[in-house]
Amino acid sequence: MTRKLIKTSTNLKLYANNENEQNIDQDEPDKGLLSPQKFIVTDKKESEIGTFTLAPMPGCCGLVVSTALFLIQEYRSTPIGKEFMELKEWTPEYLGYSAVIATVQLENMAELKSSAKRQYKIIANWRNDRTGNELGIIFKKTNL
Repeated sequence: MTRKLIKTSTNLKLYANNENEQNIDQDEPDKGLLSPQKFIVTDKKESEIGTFTLAPMPGCCGLVVSTALFLIQEYRSTPIGKEFMELKEWTPEYLGYSAVIATVQLENMAELKSSAKRQYKIIANWRNDRTGNELGIIFKKTNL
């Protein structure tokens, strides 16, 4: 696996899983993504604690889709979990995106609460007939 270090925070490191060799360069961070990009977060000992994927929205260079968020259970609702989410929130801005969208299961109260704390707003909801889940589309402007 080809990893590119993007940022080091107090307790964590953020890497791009750069197998598709996208331009994720600190000298030109506002170029955006060409295809979905998986990001890996490790602790200082390089143990993987979580991942997330960002995908460019077709036809809109200012919007990115956040998907496939995973954080190991022991770090959820902890200071390390908060630091993980700060890195996840920082990444779209670093890449030059002015807004982020994602989906959330409406029965997942912890995720809804976490999203609201991070200023995401539910802009639409529906029942996914494939899974039976009640979902919401959440939207947030970045600080660009």
